[in-house]
Amino acid sequence: MKRTTALPIALLAVAISFGASACGNDGPESTSESTAPGSTEPTATTEPTATTESPESTEGPATSGPGTTETMGNPTEESAGDVLVGLTEDDATTAAEGHGWAFRVARRDGEDLPLTMDFRPDRVNVEVTDGEVTAVVSIG
Repeated sequence: MKRTTALPIALLAVAISFGASACGNDGPESTSESTAPGSTEPTATTEPTATTESPESTEGPATSGPGTTETMGNPTEESAGDVLVGLTEDDATTAAEGHGWAFRVARRDGEDLPLTMDFRPDRVNVEVTDGEVTAVVSIG
């Protein structure tokens, strides 16, 4: 009797073992080889490496004053408000893109708009009243 129950359990263990080994590790330290479609030659996969800009970089808006930021990075409600509030929607879109931010209208003329729930630290959600940005609702 034990033989009949042991066989299905052993088969299940083997199936789980093969399934787990097929998953692999897709992390950044992974250096697997694969074959290109229609080819028998293996092609090495390389992971993208992060590059950093030096602090002395002069690309993008790097001056201080109204409508600009000191560094290109994720906005805060305060920094986005300083840049965007008071601009027309079109001008605010252009200004946000110039700072490397995504721009989204979350409330128009007092009505909340449907939004996705994904979080993006570079996205500014604003309120627009009569075509003008009146407030930064949130970041993300």
